[in-house]
Amino acid sequence: MKRLRSVSSITLCMVLSLCLLPGCGLIKASGPESKMLPSEKELSGDLCSCSIMINDVVYELPAPFSEFEAHGWAIQEIDGVAYTTQTLNPGRSGHTVRVSNGSGWAWFDFINKDELVLGYPDCMVTGLGVDTLTEDVARLVLPGNITLGCPEEDVLARYGEPTNTSGDDKYKTFSYSLGNFAYVYIDVEVKTGKVIYLALNNSTERTRLPEVKSRPPDVVKSYTAPVALGTSWDSFTIRFEGDLYHVPVPVCVLIDNGWVCISDENRMLQAYSREYSFEIRKGNQILSAAISNTTDSQQPAKYCLVTALEYCRNTSRFPFELPVGITEDSSLEDFISVYGEPDSYNEDSTFIYYTWQNDDYMNDYFECLTVAFDNETSAVYLMKLENSHKLYGIE
Repeated sequence: MKRLRSVSSITLCMVLSLCLLPGCGLIKASGPESKMLPSEKELSGDLCSCSIMINDVVYELPAPFSEFEAHGWAIQEIDGVAYTTQTLNPGRSGHTVRVSNGSGWAWFDFINKDELVLGYPDCMVTGLGVDTLTEDVARLVLPGNITLGCPEEDVLARYGEPTNTSGDDKYKTFSYSLGNFAYVYIDVEVKTGKVIYLALNNSTERTRLPEVKSRPPDVVKSYTAPVALGTSWDSFTIRFEGDLYHVPVPVCVLIDNGWVCISDENRMLQAYSREYSFEIRKGNQILSAAISNTTDSQQPAKYCLVTALEYCRNTSRFPFELPVGITEDSSLEDFISVYGEPDSYNEDSTFIYYTWQNDDYMNDYFECLTVAFDNETSAVYLMKLENSHKLYGIE
């Protein structure tokens, strides 16, 4: 979504869930010329649903533009460019386009998810945005009834702390991540403390696979949660959100403890295969993971093993405890005092990475703990614990 003024945008990395709470006062709806049909959906209370309400009609993004056309929305010409006749190549995102409904309008983002070249009207809408700097904007409402004019404290109360905050002495930008390629931007005017800009974008697929009815494999059924943290990093025990785990841990165990897979838990992985970019969320927290199918047959993601868990300070705002009392607040000296000197390290302009590893680290599997410290603050930024031993089937 293109910004409508010069406040910097931040790349996001957090996810959250919330309850639908009472509203904070809606701005005036667009005029009587707006063509609207009754909404067949209710606005979700979960921001990760990527649902929005605009002019009293609820949509889940991404959505075909035809759904908006059915409620009277029309693509407008901008700077002499008639986007109704413009095309997008397969897999490409388009320009941010002004779309109106009677006297109300909003900025729309488009993407072509088809295998053919399509015109803008035949593409998917991935995002919408409105601001108070121009007149006659449509009434856009996000889950939790956040809309233009809401107080800053309402945003924070309903969505929690932003993934990132930026701005200057005039404006603040709150950035919330809803997973890969899905985000919310909310701008607040410092002087008034009111929301003056809203944008939600979701470029990910919404397709959900049918629930898999197969039974969990033996390696999943045999998992037993630890009753205490171990005495060394390579005991591979970990505690977060009040629960103890041993890595590798079945994805379904995390699901049973209230975590939600951002990618589809019923998606199939081939025998003896890995996936390195797997995210789970619980409320407004997110963890990155690597998962492995350690069996000789294909399995849904929920019956795979999490062989690596990665804590990131920006997206995992909760205590994350390793053996011997090591947490996200520990210093490098704390790590060394209980785990010994690291086996390797490397440095870039932002972080210093320290790794503790076992002798067979490079022998087709990984047993390691990697910790990244911020160069400026010396604080822990990232902790990654990995245990993908051969005994779990990956050769």
